[in-house]
Amino acid sequence: MRFLWFGRKKASAAQSQESVAVETWRVNNFVVVESPLAGAAGTTIESSTIYSYLATLAQQEQTPASQALVEFLQERGFVTLEITSYSHSESLGYSCKVFDTSATVLLGGPAGIARVTTPFHTEISQAVGSGANQVLAIDGIAYAAFSIDSTTE
Repeated sequence: MRFLWFGRKKASAAQSQESVAVETWRVNNFVVVESPLAGAAGTTIESSTIYSYLATLAQQEQTPASQALVEFLQERGFVTLEITSYSHSESLGYSCKVFDTSATVLLGGPAGIARVTTPFHTEISQAVGSGANQVLAIDGIAYAAFSIDSTTE
């Protein structure tokens, strides 16, 4: 006598495993200029301080892009700073004031940042021309440019 099974068949292991797309974020075209206004007194800022300003601002957002930027900056070393007046606007980008120094820090697209800063240093202009889509400005002077891109695997 033959046994008849009327239940469902189990899905094979190959059919049940679906490929999951993984999005990877990377920082590219990263340029930092410590003295964008050569000869102007009080405008030189060390790279480590620029990294701290940038990381502190990026830590305010909990997005994959901002997390990638923070991880990128961890390799270079930074100190998280206390900030006040954090805000975001579509036209300009992100801004805050650093508590200890009262410095105003802006992070946004090149077009928006260019409207509220001194003319970009040559290296920053070249980075923007090469695809950098973010510019960091401190007290009206652009100090860094970079892009954050994602790939799906």
